[in-house]
Amino acid sequence: MRSTYYILVFGSLLFAYACSGEEKKSAKPEASAREDVPEKDSVTAPQFKSGLVLRFRDYHKEYCFTTDDAEVNDFCSEMDLHMLTVELKDQSVADRINDAIIKGVTNNTLKGKSLSQWVSEGVERNDIEMAYQRSIRCDVVEKSHDIIVVVLGNYEYYYGAAHGGGTTETYNIDLHTGKILGLSDILQAGYGKDLKRIAEQIFIAENGAEGWDFTPGNGDFALAHNISFTRKGMVFVYDAYEIGPYAAGSPSICIPWKQLKKLLIEGSLIQDFIDHPSKKEEELGC
Repeated sequence: MRSTYYILVFGSLLFAYACSGEEKKSAKPEASAREDVPEKDSVTAPQFKSGLVLRFRDYHKEYCFTTDDAEVNDFCSEMDLHMLTVELKDQSVADRINDAIIKGVTNNTLKGKSLSQWVSEGVERNDIEMAYQRSIRCDVVEKSHDIIVVVLGNYEYYYGAAHGGGTTETYNIDLHTGKILGLSDILQAGYGKDLKRIAEQIFIAENGAEGWDFTPGNGDFALAHNISFTRKGMVFVYDAYEIGPYAAGSPSICIPWKQLKKLLIEGSLIQDFIDHPSKKEEELGC
């Protein structure tokens, strides 16, 4: 059996996953290997004065457990990685950005290995009871002269599990320094209370007030772990369980920059987004 997964990162930045699966049986099947899919590269043309180039490479490794026993399901332990490397005129800044992406993808476990080795060693070959399927994607969801927004999506499905699970990690990166930007880099000091109030109002308007891990108007609304700075506005994407039950999925909201006008630091690195917002009808989500 082979799982299928689709990861959607553009638009709302909401990752949607689908994975087919069967219940685990008690018997252990034999194993057989399949050939790897060759690594593939894609690259963009240089962009902006920074010379920004985005290079993507796909890695894949799998090991399939098979059996003649009709009571046991075939299963392929596998790892897929859609990797991003950034190139800039300033090599030191590019190195800083790429180091951050690699650490995020590998959870700082590369330890001198190549990415091909890391992917290969991440595939379980010994015991189907421990086998899993994992897909990691690095995608760029926004860019300007000053920043690039990278989203790392991670999905895992373990053999016999009721369902898989996914997480996301968002990096808003300064292309001049390689620094990962936070809310304090674009919002004035003391922004917390007002930002939560604005975000809660939009969240309830789009997702309703019931069934979430906060009480409306009680001050316990939580900002998302993943926040992206885009031309549409500030986008929040909540991972499963972050603000509600698994069945609620991964809700997202977008706060237009005009609603944050009083909180913004004048002349911050998102100024280009405010001066040149998205004009495409299909991207208007705020």
